[in-house]
Amino acid sequence: MAITSEQIELVARRVTDAHLKPPNKASRDVDDRMAREAAAPAVYQASRELMGAIAHHVATDEALVDVKHASGYSTVGFRGTKAKVRLLAATNRRVWFSRHEDGTVQDLQAVEYPTMNIEKKRISIGWPKLEGTTIACGGSTAEWLTELKSGRHQPAPWLQPAASSQASQGGPAPNWYPDPYGRHQLRYWDGARWTPHVSTNGVSAQDPVSQ
Repeated sequence: MAITSEQIELVARRVTDAHLKPPNKASRDVDDRMAREAAAPAVYQASRELMGAIAHHVATDEALVDVKHASGYSTVGFRGTKAKVRLLAATNRRVWFSRHEDGTVQDLQAVEYPTMNIEKKRISIGWPKLEGTTIACGGSTAEWLTELKSGRHQPAPWLQPAASSQASQGGPAPNWYPDPYGRHQLRYWDGARWTPHVSTNGVSAQDPVSQ
């Protein structure tokens, strides 16, 4: 498989981390923090499913170069939260558009670089829009796609074999991640091992991993 399981995990963790620490929200209120923590496992799972779907469809000569993402969530009464994740995964051959909503992969399309047309919008239109082989997007994304099409874009360091090898050896950055044991929403990874520090709905607690 051209996209490795380690890269799928790296993307899922990166999207989840960005979801928990959104830009321009350094001093989030308690309700916002609790809502994001509650939605984090769903965002993580949706990201893994999207990358898994892309990995299943890529050609054997495709290598993952970089990924852009956006995430959101919605509250569904007492049934918890639903994740909304969008990925723009760039390989050495093409760009993959994917969307996860309502619990499933809703959209998966790819555009080859030679046929890709980039329509740069002066006013941001949010997430890039794909119609046929034309991508309408804001300035920074248009520049990113232009570099990809020309072959000038350098592979993202966090996705490369050295980073993947570090992750497979237990080296993701210290942070809160979805609890791999399924007992809580989040568990703290200290850079080498899972710790007893857990969090559910913004409430911290201790739960040794050996239990």
